[in-house]
Amino acid sequence: MQSAKVNKKRKHETSIEKAFKLWSDVTPLTFTRIYDQTSDIEISFEAQGHGDFFSFDGPGGTLAHAYAPGDRISGDAHFDEDETWKTTSPGYNLFLVAAHEFGHSLGLDHSADSDALMFPIYKYVEPGQFHLHADDINGIVSLYGKISGQWKSRKYWIINDGDLAKDLPKDISQLGFPDSIKKIDAAVHNKRTGKTYFFKGDKYWSYDEEKQKMDAGFPKLMSTGFPGIGKRILSAFEKNGDIYFLDGHRMYQFSTAKNRVIQVFKRNRWFKCLKKENK
Repeated sequence: MQSAKVNKKRKHETSIEKAFKLWSDVTPLTFTRIYDQTSDIEISFEAQGHGDFFSFDGPGGTLAHAYAPGDRISGDAHFDEDETWKTTSPGYNLFLVAAHEFGHSLGLDHSADSDALMFPIYKYVEPGQFHLHADDINGIVSLYGKISGQWKSRKYWIINDGDLAKDLPKDISQLGFPDSIKKIDAAVHNKRTGKTYFFKGDKYWSYDEEKQKMDAGFPKLMSTGFPGIGKRILSAFEKNGDIYFLDGHRMYQFSTAKNRVIQVFKRNRWFKCLKKENK
């Protein structure tokens, strides 16, 4: 469960609630507004300098910014008070911007897909017709999984372009896992090799998608197949040919071509966004 506080007029509450609902609809997360306690996500509307060393710049330009999950200020979302916030258009639609920022609050980076909510440029879409793009869904599911608690059992699902494949879920034993494995920590598909990797503790398995069976000789130690990655990870996803591993505190960018870690990020690094779209 995530908790949040909003420091602004009541007219914005509906937009904020709808923005959170976009993410709770595709994850096991629930969001509860609290009034007199410290929350996971503090939401405020601020003008110019507001105490976090990243001043807003008046109308236009940067509309809002948010911090990735972590301690203290991490997870918080700030909106520029000087913008003309609207529930429709013209002006900037608070629902659309808030939904984007809360994606950052939950751990998502910007997307390279111009149709995705997490693309860093603001574009107006009729709120009543808006839905998360497959890239947004794949990203958040890689971090938190789908709504149902069954996703933490021995069952598995397959998502293609944001849609659940038919005739699922099935038991992970059908993939070749022994009965001793009750659940896995993470899974990711490598487009370059056609393999899907499953992770549990400090070990991993390789599944051949073409042959539809587990590769021989597994499990192996993660240090063997993915040098530089910690002993246990919480989630993993593929982007532009690289695999990103998250262990709760850091995110590792692993090059499948070079077979090594090429960059390490702190999970609480600051994301600067959203810029208005240039006409």
